[in-house]
Amino acid sequence: MAPAATRLRLGCVALLAIAPLSCTTSRGGPAAHVAPTPAVAPATAPPVVRAPPSEHPEGFAVGTPDVVERDVDGDGLADRVRVIPRVERPSDEPLTFGDLPPTLVAHRLADGRFAVDDDLTRAALRALCPDAPPARFSVDPSPIEADDDGERDRRAKTLYLDALCARAWGRSPDAVAAALRATLSDAGAAVVPAALIEAMVRALAPLRFAFTLRPLEVAFPSTGPAGRAIADAGAPSAAPTLAATIDPACRAAVAANARLRANALRAGARIAAGPNPPERTIVDWTPPELPDEPRCLAGPAGTWSLRFVSLADAADDNGLVGPIRLTFAPASGPGRWAPATLPLPWMQGVYATRTYALDRTFDWDHDGRPEVVVRADVWEHEGASESARTIFSARDGAVVAYGPAANFNGRILGVEDADGDGRGDLLLPTAWRFDDGCGMAGIAHEGPTLLAHSLPDGGFSTRDAAARAWVTGACEQLSSAGELPQSFADRDVWRVVCARVWGASPEHIIAALRADHRGRPRLQPGHNDQEVCYPFQALASLALVAPPFALP
Repeated sequence: MAPAATRLRLGCVALLAIAPLSCTTSRGGPAAHVAPTPAVAPATAPPVVRAPPSEHPEGFAVGTPDVVERDVDGDGLADRVRVIPRVERPSDEPLTFGDLPPTLVAHRLADGRFAVDDDLTRAALRALCPDAPPARFSVDPSPIEADDDGERDRRAKTLYLDALCARAWGRSPDAVAAALRATLSDAGAAVVPAALIEAMVRALAPLRFAFTLRPLEVAFPSTGPAGRAIADAGAPSAAPTLAATIDPACRAAVAANARLRANALRAGARIAAGPNPPERTIVDWTPPELPDEPRCLAGPAGTWSLRFVSLADAADDNGLVGPIRLTFAPASGPGRWAPATLPLPWMQGVYATRTYALDRTFDWDHDGRPEVVVRADVWEHEGASESARTIFSARDGAVVAYGPAANFNGRILGVEDADGDGRGDLLLPTAWRFDDGCGMAGIAHEGPTLLAHSLPDGGFSTRDAAARAWVTGACEQLSSAGELPQSFADRDVWRVVCARVWGASPEHIIAALRADHRGRPRLQPGHNDQEVCYPFQALASLALVAPPFALP
């Protein structure tokens, strides 16, 4: 089964629901639900005339300073993103907007051409400009502390983006210039002086849009179409643990690692007893070896083991450090095969650790020698803690990374049989995530994880029916208890993602989302309020990311 974050249950009343649904659930399968309603769509949709795609979209020439290539929608093709025009200030650094999600986009199509007017490009602009700005712009005239340059810049940027969005909603350059200049009479000149206003007018003058934003009256769908249920594969398979009696095939590896560790600890003790001992030594804080972190797995085909090449007390905050190798010794035939040295060393330090363990084995390629999943656990003081997995194989006398998993190695969250076909599928990080501005380092808000479905030929697919069912199953797994994501941000991430995987257009999703967030600002607020510590665009831009599988 998936981790807790993956198995998040979404209540019948919420997420994408407008009205309560009658639903039942079973572990591992989606809820039964009423007949599906159409995906997000305008009540009355006027015909839209779109600019045709082209090989050389105007204003998006690669090689110019304000155009970068970036895969905006996650389809593997490099789109072109035009940076929002900077505002030059005569006596200060320019106002720039590189921290905003992509806004002005030329969407690369499968045939190599670029669309400047399609669902993606309109959605990217609507994420920044969800509402038509008022006829009269305003600037917060409240006093700013002399040394608070950040707040001064934020107010100036907000005014500038109001003007840019007014252009996106069809206001003429002259009308926008007049509205900017009018703010000088509203006590705003102390915050945004006349010289800066004129710089904004000049920056916006050459800007052109391929389309004009229009109001969209839409709502989230009450439910999505039925997806193929993920089979209930039973209890999750447990990761192997070290038994009280060590397998004879593992005794040599365990003993060698223990000797190196003991030597390192003795060296640390000598350093601590010396004339110039460091502030911290390995002796003071290194925990004992944990019995549930195996370094060796033995099976009928052979033995996988992690072996330290060397291990030493670094006599500093890095603590116990040493390179580590993954080895395979076949049960019969030649001895141990050429090992693979893991790219980053083992480290148990005061402020950071990086340790390795063998998660489990599975014979994906059916050659009689099971592949092994190596787990790297990383912890940083006041930073992220994460576990990532890489699959290795024993081939032609050597230990190598498993080729069919090359696109996933190093970011695999777990391995489990998601659809009950007897093969190990790969759990992958979500494609939908943003970090807010709360706390010291921000808080991550994530949607459902993805699945790389294991295929009979030893490969994996993130695009087939099982991969899609993994995500739609998470969206459909509505609990009668009404359990929802705890924060407003998490709730809305799932609303956006689930509407997207059920086929709603990104522009319509953003319009529906805005109906619930009329007051959320365009830029990061200058204070840590859990309800407003992320701008609307950060959340809305998740709608631009397409699922890797085919939509209905």
